[in-house]
Amino acid sequence: MSTSLPAPPKHKPIQCGGECYCAICGVPFGGYIYQNNNQVRGRQPCPTLKGAKIGYNPRNLGGWDKTAWVRGIYFVGYLPDEDETIMSGKARLVAEGVIELYPDDKRNETIPSEYDYECYRLSEDKITVHPFHWPCLEILARILNPKAVDPVLHIDASELDSSFSSLSNSYTGLELLTGANKRHGKP
Repeated sequence: MSTSLPAPPKHKPIQCGGECYCAICGVPFGGYIYQNNNQVRGRQPCPTLKGAKIGYNPRNLGGWDKTAWVRGIYFVGYLPDEDETIMSGKARLVAEGVIELYPDDKRNETIPSEYDYECYRLSEDKITVHPFHWPCLEILARILNPKAVDPVLHIDASELDSSFSSLSNSYTGLELLTGANKRHGKP
């Protein structure tokens, strides 16, 4: 009886902060923002933040099938040595702070495997990438190109990466000045 083991990943894991967020919508990747079945049924306590229960009940959002898009990660980045912008195929969060490209997604074959990649943080020794949900990119593309049949084809990956890079350097997400601090009475 022989068992075949899955092929090891071609690429090195991509490093990100403990909670890594979509560069477009700001929602964290992974399923941990949802309550698990035991928490929904009251068998386990739900996580709390400042005394308030957190985590969505997936049934209220249509079930796990309807929320699967939150776990799918794609990224855009710039390779300075090659003067090339890259956009990945599908990836997933495999552990806290670790993203792995799906080896069976053909789009990942164009991602060079010799580099070390890191989300958001600008670094001299690693390639900075910006993760996003594909549906978020589709929504952004539809807003920017409302009359296009396939608006994603009109997104300039280089401009997208450049926009994200100008707001980057925090390890978990973009540094956006929203004015929230002033609205909440903090300087």
